[in-house]
Amino acid sequence: MIITEDFVLLNFPKTGTSFTRKIIKKVYKDKCEELLLPYFYNNRPTGDMHPHASYSRIPTEHRRKTILSIVRNPFDRYVSQFFYKQWLIEPPASKEILEDIYPNFPKMEFIDFLDMVDKFQKKNVFARHNMTCNTDTDIGLHTIQFVVFHSINPQGALEELIQGKSNPLLKLPKIKFLRQEFLRDDLKAFLVGLHCDKEQSITKIMSSEEDENVSRLPQERDWRQYWTADLLNIYSQKEQLLLNVFPEYKLNDQI
Repeated sequence: MIITEDFVLLNFPKTGTSFTRKIIKKVYKDKCEELLLPYFYNNRPTGDMHPHASYSRIPTEHRRKTILSIVRNPFDRYVSQFFYKQWLIEPPASKEILEDIYPNFPKMEFIDFLDMVDKFQKKNVFARHNMTCNTDTDIGLHTIQFVVFHSINPQGALEELIQGKSNPLLKLPKIKFLRQEFLRDDLKAFLVGLHCDKEQSITKIMSSEEDENVSRLPQERDWRQYWTADLLNIYSQKEQLLLNVFPEYKLNDQI
């Protein structure tokens, strides 16, 4: 989480936040603070200090500021997570269990990665919030993560997801979302809108910085090549609540 005098940036993982944090630090210099808090988002040890603090952990005195976050096409984000391989560093289940289900583990095909996410990683998110989750639930991991990360009351929002009576994404606090696929343009427009007198400096800073944590080669970056038509249909249903809030990522607009 980055706190400036003008806004708070939430660092939703695998959406371009490493690049965004770097730019903001260079623009604001000593007038911003990176807040590290114990990890309380997925299945990491509770004491692990991390910049990926969620909305519910914004200090009260800063909640009246503009809250900034980044949204990414969920189909592309799945591919990014697959290539980034955090699941090798922090497996969502024991090595013995994963090897039993996926004989080639740690080598995995994308379809196996999706299966692993559905079987284990979703359950870990709920367990972190003292809840149980049926591994057969049709709710997609990215919808679950998005709800947890951006809700005022993550546990209450997760309960709404399980009950299926309403879409907790429609009850999110006021957050300005930048789009990962247009991140440079969106971020520049946001910063220049706050400091129009610094447009030249902001442009220079952004043009001099390379993207961060790029885990795919150029020929690997089109997410469409990893998804079959059947998988796309299945996961468009799993991520339906998220896609309803961000309809630009629905399949009809992507293929």
